[in-house]
Amino acid sequence: MRSFFPQLHHQTQMKSILRVFILAIVLALLATAKSKIGVSQSTPADYKVDAMIESVIKIQAMGPELGVAYLAANAHDPDNLEFFAWCRMLFVKSPARDFRPPLLGAPHLLGKSKPEAWPLEPIELMNGIPLLVVKGYTLRGRPELPSSYLKYCIENCKWNDYKFKKVTPGEKAVALDRLISKRKRRCKFSEDDLRFLKEQF
Repeated sequence: MRSFFPQLHHQTQMKSILRVFILAIVLALLATAKSKIGVSQSTPADYKVDAMIESVIKIQAMGPELGVAYLAANAHDPDNLEFFAWCRMLFVKSPARDFRPPLLGAPHLLGKSKPEAWPLEPIELMNGIPLLVVKGYTLRGRPELPSSYLKYCIENCKWNDYKFKKVTPGEKAVALDRLISKRKRRCKFSEDDLRFLKEQF
């Protein structure tokens, strides 16, 4: 007979995380001080792999509940690509559920590719290294708010058990080569695309 306790435990954990999320939103509205990790006004030109990994390592060290609370406290700037990349790294797909990208507009993807080529848009994870694959967005209307996307992640996804770690220049070079070779059949990388990727290191 199959036990329902693991599922019950998961539901209880997610409800607890959701309560922390709501509390953190209230605290975020009352507080204006920035956290020690820091959140920049990130654009594609500002994106750096090492900074992303370092931030995610620190958030993971907080544990799921405090990690979600930290995210909620910083879920205020829809132009901050770092935040959405954090969510794509810190959460993973739950069984029988989708893990959609943030609704920020029509993405300008590397290699003039289609969104289906990048299941973790706006990033692609290669050996635990988050490479940004979106150069920007064309938006008609308003982008999805970070707090809305975080709520979606909490309700539909699981906290990622994979532990990110700092990487060496050699590991980053391998990840870049793997990305290019893995996608070359579906993407036509231009010199500008390759420069865009290399500038993330």
